[in-house]
Amino acid sequence: MFKKSLFITLLFVNFLSYANAAGTEKNDDKKSEKNSADKNYSGMYACKGNNNKVGDYTFTVTLKLNRRVSHDDIYVYDVMGETENATSYFGSALAIENKMALNLKVSDNKESISGAGLATFKQIPDKGWMFSTKYYEPDKNGGVSGGDECTWQSPTTAKKAPDEPAQPAPKEVSSK
Repeated sequence: MFKKSLFITLLFVNFLSYANAAGTEKNDDKKSEKNSADKNYSGMYACKGNNNKVGDYTFTVTLKLNRRVSHDDIYVYDVMGETENATSYFGSALAIENKMALNLKVSDNKESISGAGLATFKQIPDKGWMFSTKYYEPDKNGGVSGGDECTWQSPTTAKKAPDEPAQPAPKEVSSK
């Protein structure tokens, strides 16, 4: 009798443990879905940086989430940017949580210089995202290393002419 009631008790406890674990997994899935939606870093950023070749510089960069190849907690982005002297670059990035690995190529360089960087994102209340990056671009002279600070730029409304209604800025694509 004692063995039978112990067996039933253990079976019941295992069942409750399994049910609780399954419920926790569902809650974790909902949390990660919400977090992933909250952490879409897409947008245009204004950046200031410094490296050992150019010194101080400014540029803009646009990150666009590539939903087709992003999955689970790995988010892939298309990257495009332009410096103040019209040097442009493009590439891709892979983000996990608040870290983003960057792989970029300078488009106007005859030597096909590529670079790699690591960005760390943080959210600024009521202002969107900002990130800081450390990067390296190899070249025949030992390479260029530097860092950037970039701040998300909110879409603006076009100014209206005196007799025209204002034109709203294009809407951002929802991350959901």
